[in-house]
Amino acid sequence: MGDSFSQWDKVEGGSNASLAELKGLSKLTTLEIQVRDAQILPQDLVLVELQRYKICIGEAWRMWGVTSEISRLVRLHGLENVSTLLENYGMKMLLKEAEEIHLNELKGVQNAVHELDDGEGFPRLKHLRVESCSEILHIVGSVGRVRRKVFPLLESLSLKKASFVILHGQKPTAASKGPEREKPTTSLGFNEIIAADDPAPKVRLPRLEVLLIELMDNLRKIWHHQLASESSSKLKNLEIIGCDNLMNIFPPLVQFPSLEELHISSMVKLRKIWQHQLVSESFNKLKNLGISVCDNLVNIFPPLVGIPSSLVNLTIRQCEKIEEIIGHVGEEVKENRIVFNELKLLKLYDLPRLKSFCLKNYALEFPSLEEVSITHCLNMKTFSQGILSTPKLHEVRVVFLEKSLKLSHFTRLREIWHNQALSVGCISNLQELVVDDCMNMSSAIPANLLRYLNKLEDLVVSNCDSLEEVLHLEELNAGVAYLKNFLSICYLKLIDLPKLKRLCNFTENIIELPKLLTLTIVNCATMETFLSNSTSVLHMTAHHKQPLFDEKVGFPRLGWLKLSRLPNVLCLWNENFKSNKVLPQLNTLKISECSKLQKLGPSLWHLENLGILEVSKCDGLVNLSTLSTSKSIVNLQSMKIADCKTIAEIIQSQVGEEAKDCIVFGKLEYLGLDCLPSLTSFYSGNYTLEFPSLKQVLVRQCPKMKIFSQGIIGTPTLNKVKLTEKEEGCWEGNLNDTIHKLFNEMVSIN
Repeated sequence: MGDSFSQWDKVEGGSNASLAELKGLSKLTTLEIQVRDAQILPQDLVLVELQRYKICIGEAWRMWGVTSEISRLVRLHGLENVSTLLENYGMKMLLKEAEEIHLNELKGVQNAVHELDDGEGFPRLKHLRVESCSEILHIVGSVGRVRRKVFPLLESLSLKKASFVILHGQKPTAASKGPEREKPTTSLGFNEIIAADDPAPKVRLPRLEVLLIELMDNLRKIWHHQLASESSSKLKNLEIIGCDNLMNIFPPLVQFPSLEELHISSMVKLRKIWQHQLVSESFNKLKNLGISVCDNLVNIFPPLVGIPSSLVNLTIRQCEKIEEIIGHVGEEVKENRIVFNELKLLKLYDLPRLKSFCLKNYALEFPSLEEVSITHCLNMKTFSQGILSTPKLHEVRVVFLEKSLKLSHFTRLREIWHNQALSVGCISNLQELVVDDCMNMSSAIPANLLRYLNKLEDLVVSNCDSLEEVLHLEELNAGVAYLKNFLSICYLKLIDLPKLKRLCNFTENIIELPKLLTLTIVNCATMETFLSNSTSVLHMTAHHKQPLFDEKVGFPRLGWLKLSRLPNVLCLWNENFKSNKVLPQLNTLKISECSKLQKLGPSLWHLENLGILEVSKCDGLVNLSTLSTSKSIVNLQSMKIADCKTIAEIIQSQVGEEAKDCIVFGKLEYLGLDCLPSLTSFYSGNYTLEFPSLKQVLVRQCPKMKIFSQGIIGTPTLNKVKLTEKEEGCWEGNLNDTIHKLFNEMVSIN
């Protein structure tokens, strides 16, 4: 009946049940009840057979946080005069036999053990919680007699919102025996968990495994010499929260050989976690360390302390003054080397002054480190000054919340991202977005979020196995309107997306990406078109193949284009596309491993600003450019063509050419032709070719290339042709004769 009935009558025969009726249940073994008024408890209520009970005396039931395996629990909550309750013999027996006790907002009790258990020391108690009991001065005090060991079985102790809580207090003076006795303090006038100047025997908590200390504003020390050394020998979990005057935690002489979890939060005056060098017996099992909102900490592991070798997870959050995690560790570091043997996960959040994990030039070794997450550490320019070893590291997330967001290795990103679980404020100022290795997503950015990305400049989408499109505009009717927010994009990378079909399914007339400067598309095996339009796809025929780019999209400022491993792309642009609108500012074009690609661009493609052209492993190409295009690439500086099995000539010759016509490659300095088994010549027509700046030519494994060109060739600055980059090369006075000599030498060797 614990959480369903509490309206007990004081005497039998009333309208409701009374507690006195329980005396008639002689075989009762299990009881769960709440009694709001302690005064109605019968004085002679002794339930001899009772084995399991959960009894709440006072306010609401509220049994959360109860240890599941506990069978006997008593909760005293909001009682104005506990002394009245303690006059009840039956209640004292329940307290004495309890395995878990919660004391919350009690008045009228100052010494918990002496007054609640007559000094017996709670022989069966395993878990004790004390919260908001402003009048309790001692948990264990020297007032009165303590007949036996105190808390011999205690496993967990929770102290919260207590102004004066002392495990062992001072001996009382004559003036302190009355009800108005003065609150004891140490000689320094502050409070401790253990009183420093108490000559009484030491307190021993031999089985204590969990200690929680929260919101104890006057606490300045936790451990002192009155706490026996074995009291910390079994401690596994220590959590300290919001103790504003606590300046340090661990004393030099107390060891913690079993501690596995340490969490410290909201300690505004805490300056050091460890004051002295760690010995091998202490902290050698510490696995999880979490520090947050400790604004006076400068580092976590200060000079001469050392590193807990067993540490697995390290999380540091919102510590305003931290500049480094490891301080100068001193001469004891062998060979300037620091090793975190077991550390697997490192998280650093919102550390505005953090400059580096370690500012000194130590070699840091993380043999087990798998994941690093760094968020909003705006002054962190480098992880470490010295040599860094992380052989197992597979994921690094660096996020600056104002402008950058990386979503990596999220199996539930579809729920978080598409359902807009992220706040608008988190994404509205984004300039950089990375979506990497996120499973079960069909699109990277839904239309409902696209509306907030009007400042986005840099987008990287990679390693998403299920992704079919980058922007999904069909989620909202206004999706196309939100696409205008995407027009600020400057850098776009689409990498290793095996199911990607398109950027988006666009149904309007035209979209222009006016600020896009670089575009990279790599290893997108199913991609055939950049911007899909259902009507344009339907009208494709054998003579009009679906191009990667069509008249629906424009790139007026694109300067860098890389396309690689796109096996289904047949052509880049339609043949009839207006030449002056195709990449007018393109400077660098790199194309590789596009096995079905048959043409780079339309016949009248003008590339006045093209400076670098690299084409490799495109086995569908027969030539690279037309005469018209070749005449336009006046700024080309470097051309590399390699591993294209079907290329027969670089410039396509045309019927009816006249020898008086001339093509000038005015700025071309480097020309590389490598492993082109079908190449017969650079140009087989009659035009004159001028290369006034050409200085390096490499021709390697072109077994059918007899001459460079049929027409006149001008190469005033060229004096050699190389077979490899390291060779001196050869020269026969002109380019045609040199190529012919190399061909003859190859034939004779074969």
